[in-house]
Amino acid sequence: MLGLENILLSITAFCNVGLALFVYSKSKENRVNFFFALFSIFLVFWALFLIGYRLVDNHLTAIYLLKASYISALIIGISFFSFSILFTENLKRLTWIQQILIVIPSLVFFILLLLIPDFLTKGIVEHPWGKETLLGVKEYVFFVALFSFFFVGGLLKIWSAFFRASGMYRHRLLAIGASVTLAGILGMYFNLILPSPFFQDFRYIWTGPLFTFVIAVVITYSIFRLKLFNPQAIAAELFTFTLWIFILVRFLLSADVTEQIINGVMLFVSVVIGILLIRSVTNEFEAREKIEKLAENLEDANARLRELDRQKSEFLSMAAHQLRTPLTSIKGYASLMLEGSYGELPQKVNTVLETIFSSSARMVDTVSDFLNVSRIEQGKMEYRMEHSDLGGMAKSVVTELALSANEKKLDLKYHDDGNGPYPIYADTSKLEHVISNIVDNAIKYTPKGSVTVRVEKDIARNIGRVKVLDTGAGIPADALPKLFDKFVRARNANEINVTGTGLGLYVAREMIEKHNGKIWAESKGENRGSTFVVEIPLSDPRINSAQT
Repeated sequence: MLGLENILLSITAFCNVGLALFVYSKSKENRVNFFFALFSIFLVFWALFLIGYRLVDNHLTAIYLLKASYISALIIGISFFSFSILFTENLKRLTWIQQILIVIPSLVFFILLLLIPDFLTKGIVEHPWGKETLLGVKEYVFFVALFSFFFVGGLLKIWSAFFRASGMYRHRLLAIGASVTLAGILGMYFNLILPSPFFQDFRYIWTGPLFTFVIAVVITYSIFRLKLFNPQAIAAELFTFTLWIFILVRFLLSADVTEQIINGVMLFVSVVIGILLIRSVTNEFEAREKIEKLAENLEDANARLRELDRQKSEFLSMAAHQLRTPLTSIKGYASLMLEGSYGELPQKVNTVLETIFSSSARMVDTVSDFLNVSRIEQGKMEYRMEHSDLGGMAKSVVTELALSANEKKLDLKYHDDGNGPYPIYADTSKLEHVISNIVDNAIKYTPKGSVTVRVEKDIARNIGRVKVLDTGAGIPADALPKLFDKFVRARNANEINVTGTGLGLYVAREMIEKHNGKIWAESKGENRGSTFVVEIPLSDPRINSAQT
């Protein structure tokens, strides 16, 4: 029989093998993973050599198994020291100075331990409770100094980084530092102090690997941030490892050969099925992790795009401000010259001035659209609300644009439902801009026929409504849903007016929505006219009641 202590050491070794394979398989090129896997593997060797030391009867074999356990312990310290440097300093590999500090003293110890028979181990004394090995004081002090330099040095690196760190990285360092410090103190007490030449107590030498198993679990948890694992992955791994440990214990405690064979077969089958289960769940997790990483990258890209969009809006705002002043001057002086303020001009000059005036007016409108878009996107559009009348506003727009309609021989009409006035609380200039833009568009896209501006009052809903109906080009059905988006124009609009920017209706929608209103378009199709509808809440419902 192995005994309880040796069974626990076997379980520890078995679990550390799983941890080492799990960690190393995650990223074979990552040196942090490599040194942690090395750390876990030599925890396994340490446990196995101690089992062998406790079980064998041959003293010479026991001495060499104990020497092998000291070699394993030193490599555990080296791997933890290397891991702590790479993990805390975010390095890909150790510097050549660090490698020299590790390799030379360790190599000297290994050569002396292996080539000199009585180096460190002087002999074995049997006791009722087990073996006791006589140790050389100087050699043991050399070993303890080496191990402490690496292991305690690694701890100092972890704690030093902890006090400088912040956020989740600080929490991971705390988990590593606290667990390794606690388990390290206990392990060093039972495996360095008690079995030293000064106390010669080997009764509890088997406890060291049990404490380092806790270290391995916590470091694995910290490296791979198990908080990101999905519950299915954690449950599958815990269930599988628990099942393996349970069957392994049954196998080690088997009373006869038949039971041992049955438990051995069960262990083999459970290992195969467990590996397949863990691999399946791990693959699912890795796929999900990749998706999350892509989502993270997408979020970063979106943030960058938002920043670029902000810079674009600021540039447009600056450019629009710079352009509007000279364009307004050109338009103003052209208008004064056409009106004869600077004397009568030849007809040819007037024709050129009319072109200059219309082009500059169009450019001023375009710049105003860009400036409005920039203000909307930056949240800097200001609204100066005042009491006004929707009917009077619409009638004023019709009067202003009557000349443009007459030039195209269009019949521009205004109608209301007779339920006026139509009181609203709004930014008059902006609402007039919206109505003017819609009526102006109706005139531009109506080659012949009429444009009708109709004002209505919906008493039940307490809203005022402006409808602009035309007999013009109409709107294709596929263009209606996105007509009020930025830079969107119906395909037939480009054939009639090539100078449009596709921003006017976007600005109109934003302004109307800021008034808690709605705007939309209706059309039966191309060449069948269109209707634009604007709804604005009325400001005084008592007036509506008086009218009814």
